[in-house]
Amino acid sequence: MVRLPASEIRLAAAAAASCLAFACSGTSGIVGNPDTRIDTVDMPLDDDGCGDGDGDTFPDEVCGGSDCDDTDPSVHPGAAEVCLDGVDQDCDGIVDGLAAIGDPHAVESSITGGDLRLLDFIANGDGYAILWAESTEVPATFKYFFHLLDNTGGGLGPPREIPFDGQISAGDAVARSPIGFGIVGLSNLHRDGIVVIPVDPEGEPSEYPRPLFPLGWGDPSIAWNGRDAFDIVIVSGGSGLDSICYATASANGEILGPATSVVHTATGMAAQGNPMLARTEDHLGVTWHGQSMDSSSIAFISITEGGTDHGDVLMLPDDGHSGPSHDIAWNGSNFAAMWTHPGGVSGSYEIMITIIDEIGSTSGPDVAIASEADCGGLDMAWSGSEYGLMWIAHGADIDLRFSIISYEGIMEREFEVPGTEAPFTGMALAWTGSEFGLSWDADEGGESKIFLARYGYCD
Repeated sequence: MVRLPASEIRLAAAAAASCLAFACSGTSGIVGNPDTRIDTVDMPLDDDGCGDGDGDTFPDEVCGGSDCDDTDPSVHPGAAEVCLDGVDQDCDGIVDGLAAIGDPHAVESSITGGDLRLLDFIANGDGYAILWAESTEVPATFKYFFHLLDNTGGGLGPPREIPFDGQISAGDAVARSPIGFGIVGLSNLHRDGIVVIPVDPEGEPSEYPRPLFPLGWGDPSIAWNGRDAFDIVIVSGGSGLDSICYATASANGEILGPATSVVHTATGMAAQGNPMLARTEDHLGVTWHGQSMDSSSIAFISITEGGTDHGDVLMLPDDGHSGPSHDIAWNGSNFAAMWTHPGGVSGSYEIMITIIDEIGSTSGPDVAIASEADCGGLDMAWSGSEYGLMWIAHGADIDLRFSIISYEGIMEREFEVPGTEAPFTGMALAWTGSEFGLSWDADEGGESKIFLARYGYCD
């Protein structure tokens, strides 16, 4: 679930300006644990062969360091694993562990020859489903496209245009059901009502039913409840009042009962952007970003089926200062919330994580897991044993990173995704059950494209 802080495609430029308002800057990130790095000038080899024998800035583990092969500069903590070569490149004790699968490559090019922007990217069995918007007009008028991909990024049939006169926001805009998919959007044809557009298993969209939220406004998100319905959550705000509404829809997009106002909470901050959702067996964890003139926070609430709040609104962090990017995942026992926070190295942002139980109580302090991030985006996914995190490093070059975070919230691995340079307007991460897929939009050779990178566990 995506995503950049832009709450809607038409506000992509405004979102970029919002990032500037947070004074994003900094230096590029590093790979590996900085506490284990050394300066090779300060650490020459001694008579016993200790120190940094291969010049990779990691001392030999036989001398108390962390380099498991000090004769090979390609082997050290944080190094990229190479599958099926019998070598433990990253010194994690696992031969042929997590590694990149092939090189990043473009999977979609602009159909209209105009501006292409990624909206959502989810797992579909062992492949993927991708949603994007395109425009060739100024001011922008967008068309929406949906495409099913195999696990290598190859198209399963042609891209399908969504017959929708309205707005689809970047974020949790697509959810998979047993009979296909649901895409949530804000309809212009129904006086700004929220609708669910059903899509069949072959990727073909159909006509959508009447709005779920007549006269509603704001940015909606969607999740499948695991059994028989889509959960729809919309956060809207103004004058310091955050309103959260909840409804359900069938797999065919039909409303199932009236929408419920879950909470009206005077946080002193207006809601910004669409909410992020994480589903448990019988609860829905929701995070959203609120902003006032002098502070901002990520808010969390747990919603039960039926649309009642299951605990108080939790504000993250407690110092009242957060960046605009956030996401949430459920690991089977707890929620993990991540967000950007001012205070990184050289004026850049930190990425914070906190663990939250099902009713909204934290189990420990907020922890910084990266210190050289851009405020512009992050996305996370739970694999069943650890979290994958896609984020933007901010420095002389702004590039994408992929990290593995442990169940306890500790960064264990970090990869620099090759060939990625700003600007991005959309990014998303998905777990298929066997690999992580990363997707983002960028220009290449003057053409707007969407790219795919894959990371999996070596056999």
